[in-house]
Amino acid sequence: MGISLEFAVNRIRSLLEQPEIKKLYYPFNNFPVVACDDASRILSYVLREKELGDWDVIFGEQKIPYETHVWLQRGEVIIDITADQLDPTIKKWIDTTANPDSPIKKFNYKGCIASKDVKQSLGGLGTARVLREIMERL
Repeated sequence: MGISLEFAVNRIRSLLEQPEIKKLYYPFNNFPVVACDDASRILSYVLREKELGDWDVIFGEQKIPYETHVWLQRGEVIIDITADQLDPTIKKWIDTTANPDSPIKKFNYKGCIASKDVKQSLGGLGTARVLREIMERL
């Protein structure tokens, strides 16, 4: 029997907080801060590999003050394992776009990477190391 979406999301978030993972690659050194892009791409890839759905990587931005953020979305459901960099009180990684308190509400849509295309966008050696560790420990 496979793992649940909630288990996978929570486990990946927990793994990205581990000191041995954080030191593998720069964006994760201060996880969750400045790690939303790489973390979202890795999460999207892993969820697809584990047959837990196709989750697109969404890029958002706000103009004043300028800020960007990245999360996953499928329909009205969002997964944001770095939401606490925007609001430290957040400890729930799966939410809906209907939630008026969602920190993504302040971001305008800038673009996306479809789930099927995430593998090609995973980047270099650092991301590959983190991904390998996550796949082995999940």
